[in-house]
Amino acid sequence: MVLGIEDYGIAFDDSGFFQNFVTNAPGSPTFLQHISPYPGPAVGGATFGGFGNAFSLTPDVWYGANRGSAHVDSSNTLTITSPPSSTPGPVNIKMLFPDSIRGT
Repeated sequence: MVLGIEDYGIAFDDSGFFQNFVTNAPGSPTFLQHISPYPGPAVGGATFGGFGNAFSLTPDVWYGANRGSAHVDSSNTLTITSPPSSTPGPVNIKMLFPDSIRGT
């Protein structure tokens, strides 16, 4: 695990998972403007936004090993929704964009 400083705490990034970023790829921004997913219920369904409004592609969203859902609306704003979980506790959130850009 790689640790980094975030606005509201510590970022944990899996150093075993990496991708090469394409510098001229169109579509999603090359970084998430900010991310603030707070705790939600184990039954899932918690919705989080506030990632900015510069998204033209919808990512695949993963909460640990469970796939969440994502939606980009007409104003290019990204919203993600948590899936149900059988194990309580924190998880890594990973977003995989179709143009190979990754956010964690």
